Amino acid sequence: MPQLLPRLLRYVLRHPCFSYLFAHDYVGASGQSVRPDERGADTLAELRLSLALLEAQPNVDPATLWQSLAPCLTDPTGNAHRTELNVEKLWNPAEPGRGQLGLVEMRALRMQDTPERAAAVGALMRAVIAMLMVREYHDELPDHGALLHDRYALPYFLETDLEEVLADLTAAGFGFEPALEHELRRDDFRALASIEFGGVTLSLRRALEFWPLVGDVTLQQGTSRLVDASTTRLELVLRAANREGERLLDGFELRARGHRLPLRSETDARGVARVFGVRYRSFLPLKGLHPLLGEQSPLLLSLHHPELAEALELSLYDWKPTGGGYDALPSDIADARSRRSDRCVTRTKPRVELGAPKTIAPRALSSYSLDLRYPSIG
Repeated sequence: MPQLLPRLLRYVLRHPCFSYLFAHDYVGASGQSVRPDERGADTLAELRLSLALLEAQPNVDPATLWQSLAPCLTDPTGNAHRTELNVEKLWNPAEPGRGQLGLVEMRALRMQDTPERAAAVGALMRAVIAMLMVREYHDELPDHGALLHDRYALPYFLETDLEEVLADLTAAGFGFEPALEHELRRDDFRALASIEFGGVTLSLRRALEFWPLVGDVTLQQGTSRLVDASTTRLELVLRAANREGERLLDGFELRARGHRLPLRSETDARGVARVFGVRYRSFLPLKGLHPLLGEQSPLLLSLHHPELAEALELSLYDWKPTGGGYDALPSDIADARSRRSDRCVTRTKPRVELGAPKTIAPRALSSYSLDLRYPSIG
């Protein structure tokens, strides 16, 4: 069915949850599963034209399908292997014996932590493909622009995007049972801590970061490439824990290293959520970018409300708070989760000691996150 791959491309590019929610850590334009729109506007424009030309033909043979799409499905260096939808083995005459297998690989799907979750992700992809086989899909390729690596770096918005996909499947008659949907929604490994204070709950989760290559990629040796993985992105979500929290929610102020975060007000099935992201350098790499930028761990956060006399202060460590190393690897998932929770150290202090917020540097603030790597003002 030659119409299936163009439809799948359109659908996957519209829904970044396929690219990032179930992915490995190394995502982005220099990663292992590059989206066509991560190569820039020119590639996206050419892909739009390729799809329009393909879909204008009543019948397309496999060779033409491959020739039309393969040039746009590569990473920025032209590597056809490091792309989210890999068509190296679709109908490639340059690969004798294995190039014409009719295969399309989804390289943005990591190994899942349980067989149940792996089966759920597999069922999701099968259902999407089945839906696209029986339903035409010609939505224009979206240009997410900066939002692709800003909005969709935060798990909250990837999960919102997944809900749209699940709704599409249900409307098309391919909906899932609650147990399978639960597995798709479960993403425990990103959770760092959840703290209750003043009637609200503050949840901290590891967000995505799009690590850049270091140096001239043509000088990298072998199949490995040097990247700067020292930047960490954190998602902060504030929700009411009780009736008093509902009354106070909008008045809470959350700061990161003294900078006030302009929390976004969002609404989902659980109610109102105040959401924002923070980026910082969590360690000093042996070789990396920005030699003038020091380590910014532990990350200091504070939460307060004008009606509360005390403020909550959190110190988030990227390793053992007491220093040194762990005696051994985590014994199981629960042990690993406990270690992550222990790295969030909290205490309360008088609100008056917080003082006025610091001034945010130009360009440090985006629509969805604050980049603490920029020098502070004042």
